[in-house]
Amino acid sequence: MPKHGASRNGHFAPRARIIIILAMHEAMSDLPWGYEELDSALLDLAEYGPTLANGLTSHAPMVAEALCALGRGADVAAWIDAYRPQLRPWPELRPGFDPVTWRSALGRPSYVTAWRQHFEWELTESDWATVLGRWLPRFAPGASGAALHGLIRVGHAVRGLTALETAPRRREFAAALACWAASYAELPTRREVVETTLSPHEALALVRPVPWSQRRNTGAITGALKVLDDQAAFATAIDLPAVEGDLRAVTEAFAVLFAKVFLANVRTPLEAIVFTHGVTGFVAAEALLPYLGHEVGADLIRYVWQAAAGLYATYGGHLPPESVASPDGRAAVDLIDAAVAHGDDHVIKLTHACLHLVARRALGLALLLPQLALSLLPPAYAEVIVQ
Repeated sequence: MPKHGASRNGHFAPRARIIIILAMHEAMSDLPWGYEELDSALLDLAEYGPTLANGLTSHAPMVAEALCALGRGADVAAWIDAYRPQLRPWPELRPGFDPVTWRSALGRPSYVTAWRQHFEWELTESDWATVLGRWLPRFAPGASGAALHGLIRVGHAVRGLTALETAPRRREFAAALACWAASYAELPTRREVVETTLSPHEALALVRPVPWSQRRNTGAITGALKVLDDQAAFATAIDLPAVEGDLRAVTEAFAVLFAKVFLANVRTPLEAIVFTHGVTGFVAAEALLPYLGHEVGADLIRYVWQAAAGLYATYGGHLPPESVASPDGRAAVDLIDAAVAHGDDHVIKLTHACLHLVARRALGLALLLPQLALSLLPPAYAEVIVQ
């Protein structure tokens, strides 16, 4: 029998969708709709590894959680079935992983299954929040790896655990941490102990875009970011903005900035995918903050800022205005249906992140981002090299 105002096909009636959007003025983790389907989805996906048949990152567990958070858990199974032909099993366990010398296994995809196995063991000895607190300071400098997908997957996993701790969600948390470890990649960094009062927008104005003649944007995002190794000025970008006070508010301010960056710079399908990660990366970081100390949380924000600024420097260059008019909030009730009908993984995750910003009353114009992505990305899956 349909629950929570859902029709027999699992879609929410208009009045129920309005209730969902109103309820999203609370934290996304407080939403109960559809989360009962998350465990079955994660069990279905447990045998599949982090890489698709085409070599790109699998978004399946992240999309499953996003759909549940949007109240569309009833659509998860069908979405996974459509995505399944691209999925591939976890790689064979590579011997030689030693948790004592874990640094040598960072950023090495061949160790991803060993990392997952290790984190599954740690979760038998410690609760998941303790494991997160132990490893996040080690992984934060490599947030840019795989176009922030390690961080983003951990954010989705933590949101699921925050809603309810279950065995499938703990297993997914271990897998998410493993993906971050195996894809770990640092950007050029030169830390400077300086006092700064720069806002996110003021800091971005000081980030120099890579000259067009030096960009390598015809391949993977990770390849495009490599050109920053030759941009000496970028190394100090990490400490340009002020990161202090209420870290949740600071994170939302960065997410708002990169939502504006999205609108100012996205004109192609590839750009829509690239700049999606600037928004979803900060929303993922926000989900982790309650489980981190202030200093660790602030450092995480700086590394996510660095990664997002790197995307801006290598793919963008159009500094958005500080003030942008917001659309009518009533458009939000249609975005969930449009995203699910479209089916693209980035569109669904971007819709989730943007409605979160609307729910937090951080940015009404976030409603424009999914609409722009829907107009640029082909349905079901964008055949663009993105990692």
